[in-house]
Amino acid sequence: MRPNPPNEVWIGLVGVKPILGHHGGPLKAGQNAYLSAVVVAANEVNYKNLVASALSVWNLAVFEFDNIQPVRLRGALTEIPEAMMSLVNEIAKDGRVRCSEIFPFPEERSDATG
Repeated sequence: MRPNPPNEVWIGLVGVKPILGHHGGPLKAGQNAYLSAVVVAANEVNYKNLVASALSVWNLAVFEFDNIQPVRLRGALTEIPEAMMSLVNEIAKDGRVRCSEIFPFPEERSDATG
């Protein structure tokens, strides 16, 4: 039996959209957005579950995860922006999911006429 991996801070890019039929979240109908999410997790699957659960409270559904990795690995590959490092440091206080600023964009629509 393998021991459980230790929990550590993970970071990733998350694509979100409003949950259909719910109002009052940070996005309007027809908007999607990207944000970075930081959380203490055991692995990538745990990261995805924790982030999706936290975002659902804000009436957001995840449509994409990208570039998920432990902060220690990300920091070894590239410089992490100061704003993200602030979120990483905040997690030490309570372990809750932290998200960057939301960057909305219009939902792509197919044009049937052309």
